[in-house]
Amino acid sequence: MARIRRSQTMSRADAAWLHMEDPTNLMMISALFTFKGKLDPGRFRDLLENRLLPYDRFKMRVGYPKIGVGRPLWKQYRHFDLDNHLEFHTLEAPGDEPALMKLVSDLMSTPLDREVSLWKFHVVHGFGAGSALICRIHHAIADGIALLRVLLSLTESEAQGDDLLEAPNRSSAALANKGSLTVIPSKLIDVARGYGTVASDLGKLLIEAEPNSPFRGPLGVAKQAACTGRICLDSIKEARLRAGCTVNDVLMAAVAGGLRRHYQRIQGDPARNVNLRAMIPVDLRKPGKEQALGNRFGLVFLGLPVGLDSPNHRLAEVQKRMNALKRSPQAVVVLGLLAAVGSIPSEMQQHIVDLFASKGTAVVSNVPGPRAPMSLAGESIDSLMFWVPQSGRLGLGVSVMSYAGKVKFGVAADAGLPVQAQGLAYDIEAALEELIQAL
Repeated sequence: MARIRRSQTMSRADAAWLHMEDPTNLMMISALFTFKGKLDPGRFRDLLENRLLPYDRFKMRVGYPKIGVGRPLWKQYRHFDLDNHLEFHTLEAPGDEPALMKLVSDLMSTPLDREVSLWKFHVVHGFGAGSALICRIHHAIADGIALLRVLLSLTESEAQGDDLLEAPNRSSAALANKGSLTVIPSKLIDVARGYGTVASDLGKLLIEAEPNSPFRGPLGVAKQAACTGRICLDSIKEARLRAGCTVNDVLMAAVAGGLRRHYQRIQGDPARNVNLRAMIPVDLRKPGKEQALGNRFGLVFLGLPVGLDSPNHRLAEVQKRMNALKRSPQAVVVLGLLAAVGSIPSEMQQHIVDLFASKGTAVVSNVPGPRAPMSLAGESIDSLMFWVPQSGRLGLGVSVMSYAGKVKFGVAADAGLPVQAQGLAYDIEAALEELIQAL
């Protein structure tokens, strides 16, 4: 194995995500694997030794330049101990989904120890007849797309008996099906050369204030995690063919419909012209760089038409807006702004973060998982889910993930908001079913 460097200066984008964290908004990506059987601790530990730790970043901690200025460092330390990053739990009775979501919520509200590497895995026994694995990884290590590739490098395909993803330098076949669920293709980098419209588009975005809603407000430390049941991906594909749109258009329209339903429960019908902006991450890695860790994504802002009461009208409006975003270099510009946050004084960083927070309601992230059933450390993976950090002082995150022909929505919400995370997850699922029936 190649010897790791003693220290590496963080990229500006990675430093931005480190600096963006505060006790009310932890910059962790959380992932959940559930298993039909019991995960063997010894076999799982060996798996991490052989497949995770070859990634140098997972054996390095945060350091700072001796002179006290400059970006933070990824720093090698002599006393790395894998056991500092493993924790074992037995789920509270009755060991069901609500009990598991409570544990995820508690961990989502707990910061990682900055004296060691910024990740921790939790093996959970007593989830029904099986077990679960909760993975917490700091956003400074990498963005969600890269981290999903890392996590899937621990798995094997049950269909072929071979590794579907391998660590750390082999191809990422598991995510080769990005087409149907990818938000916006990374060819936006080429589009970004046409900067003529960027100033006006971004200026309009930064001038317009986000409307007040039940989904915005002061943040606290405690968070809520929830997710839907597994939804058949084929039914979504059939619906999108009937509507002449993309799978992602259907999913985003379902999120808009779910937000509308939850808005109605808390505050009554929203005005017809109410749009709530979602910050949507866009993968900007160039071909051949898919395996690189770090943060290489931009954000686009999609106005979700929660004021429209017809599911068909919501879908048509989402489709129109998504098509416009696909031609916009906005993601690349925002990537540059995020990188700038990592290089400027902390007082100015807060102003930029607060500015973004005032222009959005939620982070919505959509990631395709493996098409075939997978296993990890010899145990069949029953389901996969992840939750995004609510960057920019936002209190709401919605995630979408596909696995083995099924789709799940996840919700992460600040516990101090009037939002009920599990209720919102159910509302999104109900809105999707309503839309499919209407098409």
